[in-house]
Amino acid sequence: MKVSICIPTHEMNGLGKEFLENSLTCIKQQTYSDIEVIISDQSTNDDIKEVCEKRKDELDINYFYFDGKRGITANTNNAIKHATGDIIKILFLDDFLLVAEAIEKMVDSFKNQPDKMWLITACMHLNQEEKTLCRPMLPQYHDEIHKGNNTISSPSVLSIRNTPELINFDERLEWLMDVEYYKRLHDKFGPPIVFSEHPCVAIRLHNTSVSSSMDSEEGQKVKDEELKYVIEKIEGVVT
Repeated sequence: MKVSICIPTHEMNGLGKEFLENSLTCIKQQTYSDIEVIISDQSTNDDIKEVCEKRKDELDINYFYFDGKRGITANTNNAIKHATGDIIKILFLDDFLLVAEAIEKMVDSFKNQPDKMWLITACMHLNQEEKTLCRPMLPQYHDEIHKGNNTISSPSVLSIRNTPELINFDERLEWLMDVEYYKRLHDKFGPPIVFSEHPCVAIRLHNTSVSSSMDSEEGQKVKDEELKYVIEKIEGVVT
């Protein structure tokens, strides 16, 4: 099974180049080899492109500059659109594969459960300031996840079979893009494979993340508007 690791990128206030270098190193160390890396880049400089050029002899890297709608949601959809693998592994720029066996374990899980369409894995969080791993998270789905109680974590813990029925992230969303997507995946394809034996992904905690950007009055307004939209969309309830 070929795996497409889809990484939406941008300059991320100067951190993007460093984060991508780290992610590519972790991908190179994987025990599973049938991997392509899809980069969808919205940077305003050439930092990400230069990293891809430098590392293209080490990995099957496919770089695409995306000049469409700005933002993580549309950029993620563009990366997925270019994936040619049997399995799509989403990996945000500020996250990385935690163990060398991560992709191998994921593929084995899909092979062992051919009726399952999506997989979520346990993760750890990396304190960017202290460089320490903390807060292990075991993913759990619940039927009201679209309301914002995210018991799964970011899309970096998500893998999906690449089929013609694959759904896109809702580009009207940013804060709730992940939980709303998990809800629709469940409603369309049924429960996920839950790989919780070992954390396979590290989620970085830093002050330029989407989560941090929501810790403001304007951010709270975005949260409220998105929640209203999602409840109306999923439940048909006007709030």
